[in-house]
Amino acid sequence: MLAVPFASRDATLMGTTGQLLRRIAAVLVGRSMARVAQFVAFLLLGRMLDPSDFGWYGILTASIVLAAQIGSIGLRQAAAVWLGQGKDTPGQVVANLLTLWPVLSALSVVGVLLVAPPVGAVGLAFVIPVAMLGAMAVILMQGVLLGLGRTTAFGLTDSLMPMLLLVAVAGFALTGQASLGAVLVALAGSYLLAGGVAIVMGLRWGGLARPEPSRIVPMVRHGFAFAVNVFLILLSTRISLFLVEGLASAEAAGQFFVGQRLSDVLGEVAMAAGFVLFSDTVRAEDRAAAMRANARIAAFVLWGFTGLSIVVMLLAAPLVALTFGETYAPAVPVLQITALAIGPAAATKLIYPTLTAQGRPLIATPVILVGIAVNVALSLVLIPGFGLTGAAIALVASQVALLAGYGVVLKRRFEIPYRTSLIPSLRGDGP
Repeated sequence: MLAVPFASRDATLMGTTGQLLRRIAAVLVGRSMARVAQFVAFLLLGRMLDPSDFGWYGILTASIVLAAQIGSIGLRQAAAVWLGQGKDTPGQVVANLLTLWPVLSALSVVGVLLVAPPVGAVGLAFVIPVAMLGAMAVILMQGVLLGLGRTTAFGLTDSLMPMLLLVAVAGFALTGQASLGAVLVALAGSYLLAGGVAIVMGLRWGGLARPEPSRIVPMVRHGFAFAVNVFLILLSTRISLFLVEGLASAEAAGQFFVGQRLSDVLGEVAMAAGFVLFSDTVRAEDRAAAMRANARIAAFVLWGFTGLSIVVMLLAAPLVALTFGETYAPAVPVLQITALAIGPAAATKLIYPTLTAQGRPLIATPVILVGIAVNVALSLVLIPGFGLTGAAIALVASQVALLAGYGVVLKRRFEIPYRTSLIPSLRGDGP
């Protein structure tokens, strides 16, 4: 008697999974194109800058990303939830976000200045504030687009900055006029233009109403937990770069930056798919069913990206030699080792947005903290003795720990079997 409802539910889940896979595939194509642009720009910069300047470039860009995430106080996710659940009109949300935009940008600039590289007055007075204004605008308006289900527009805002940066870097390559300062100015301009486009899209799809200050505080309160978690997730991978610079040198950080970023490109593609799942789940009537389907998708991503990581490992030496030259030979073992983290990192980038879409963002915080602790502890032990290889091992271990921790959360809090997020299957999991 119970077989029919279960079969019906499984068919529904399979249909939901299929639809999500198609949507994610579309986003992945767009995201992949952006990552190709980012990779080419990254490649050109690696050849134009010496390892020390490249290390500082990596530290500054990582600092901007981290500061923008914590400085946005989770308003991307909060805005998506507010709109997905109909708590406010799109015009009100857009107006409130634009009101907060310059304030949050200014506060975030202070955080970046604490670790800013020595690029002189230009970097302090222009690069960091301009880049932060653009980065913050993209993050805030993406919340509107996600809440309205405009995932294609979201993908465009996510891809525009690296495409613009590639154009600028290609210009430097053709003219032979490249310096750390010039590259950072181009970085800031790319962020600002992308931010302007994001605002235009937010206004187009959301409209603009009168700001409602009384509605800002509840949204900020809801979003702050998201901000802390997203910051911690980004820190869990980028902290290795800071540790290498602190325990070794800026030149060593440049070498590590090359190896890590080459393996990170694939993992970041999965992040866009995670936002698709977040957008769908937060608007779903049956969130439990959506969450089970999303966990199943994570299993496909885990092993699909793990397969790609094997290719990366095999091609690491010729890839680094052909793209960056012998100067970056120490980056080869970093790439080979960190490639092992591509699959787990991609899966976690899908699972986490699904967890936060349940309205309990702090549920994953202990797991993220454990991942960071594993990275820091192993880095402090391994980097002094094994150098870049030790840092790479610590990074991989932290990502595996993060995936295992998410599996425990899915099992204990939502009764989703471990195999659902680990073993690819289109079948249901039973009652």
